[in-house]
Amino acid sequence: MNLEQETKRLLFRYGIRVKKHLGQNFLIDPEVLQKIIQAADLTPEDSVIEIGAGPGILTGEIARRVKKVFAIELDEELLRCLKKNLSGYNNVEIIKGDVLKTDFSSIIDGRIFVKIIANLPYYITTPILMHLLKQNFVPSTLLVLMVQKEVGLRLVALPGCKDYGILSIVVQYYTKPELFSIIPRVAFFPRPEVDSSLVKLTILDRPPVELKNEKLFFSLVRASFGHRRKTLANALLKSPLGFTKFEAARLFTAAGIDCHRRAEELSLEDFARLSNELSKLRNTEKETK
Repeated sequence: MNLEQETKRLLFRYGIRVKKHLGQNFLIDPEVLQKIIQAADLTPEDSVIEIGAGPGILTGEIARRVKKVFAIELDEELLRCLKKNLSGYNNVEIIKGDVLKTDFSSIIDGRIFVKIIANLPYYITTPILMHLLKQNFVPSTLLVLMVQKEVGLRLVALPGCKDYGILSIVVQYYTKPELFSIIPRVAFFPRPEVDSSLVKLTILDRPPVELKNEKLFFSLVRASFGHRRKTLANALLKSPLGFTKFEAARLFTAAGIDCHRRAEELSLEDFARLSNELSKLRNTEKETK
């Protein structure tokens, strides 16, 4: 199959105009399509949610291999194409919707193991990722995502790496990320300006660290990276968390962390220790008032 010709044929046949404001870039490389199938490790018993099904070429390949496919698409023109192109599949359910407004529990029973496959628009990759991580999927749920290359590198980055940041910590708190492949920009039509990453995120049974206050943990992480070039002490003093110099000094001493280090040097475990010590300090202060 010449995937590029088939994609363009479908777009022309159904009068579909590529909408840049929706971040539409259609996969036209059959080898990359097979990499997505391989990464998802599909079986006949699988249920799959495909986000941004487009003209349905990948959807059809998925449907041949699994029990059920839920294909989510927002674009009206592509929805018409999907319905015609996939009319021969009785295991495909097409859903019109905005993924950022989609409650996935309304699509599937929350107890069912599901696989998510998506080519995420570059301009809203992070909001979609955060939305997916809040869906309370069962442990071992697999997300196979095509994202901008730089985003993929950030998801798997470790402390001390220039790509390591807030997104790295959030994703690694909820999932086990794996960079499956780097995908060249020529694999898409229209051709984007940057390459992509194909990543696998496996939902963890439980976070790798224990926290006394999850909300405080993420607030601390955001505050620490809020002034990336500053030391942790200076970053926290300038943050909305309301630190005094005395409180910051007590915190770093209690956590056993050098206040002159920078946020990108701290591991998930380091931030958890800081957060838990901060929670204890704040609770102690409340009790003494």
